[in-house]
Amino acid sequence: MLHIKPFEQRPNYCGISCLKMVLSYYGIEKSEKDIARLTGSARNGVKGEKLLSVAKSFGLDGFIKENCTIEKLKKYVIDKKIPVIVAWFKEDEGHYSLVVHIDKENIYLIDPEIGHMRAIRISKFKKVWFDYSGDYIRSKNNFSLRSMLVIHE
Repeated sequence: MLHIKPFEQRPNYCGISCLKMVLSYYGIEKSEKDIARLTGSARNGVKGEKLLSVAKSFGLDGFIKENCTIEKLKKYVIDKKIPVIVAWFKEDEGHYSLVVHIDKENIYLIDPEIGHMRAIRISKFKKVWFDYSGDYIRSKNNFSLRSMLVIHE
């Protein structure tokens, strides 16, 4: 299991908080406020592309991949020891969390909304591993399916 210090977000700052935890994992300490300023984040969240851009400004590299699999997540989290940011649908809105471990039955996320790790059954996570921008799905252009944001050195 990856050892990452959990961080509890301010409202609507889940993406920013996940990036804060990833930066800290790589020894880069920034405040939630600083990261929010750098992303130009509004109170309604931030796109993964903006999070990646800010990570790159600190000398890190990475990519966003859609239509991923649990096996692909394992490749980075388990094999390469890289925490992965995922966008998933939590209750009635999109949400970012940080994947830190996967076993046969569960995926373990540091959820910045609650400030600690949670385990979700893989079968359930597969059903909610999607996101969209706005109030509803308008087209495939505002819909994201099984997305992962991988940030590495």
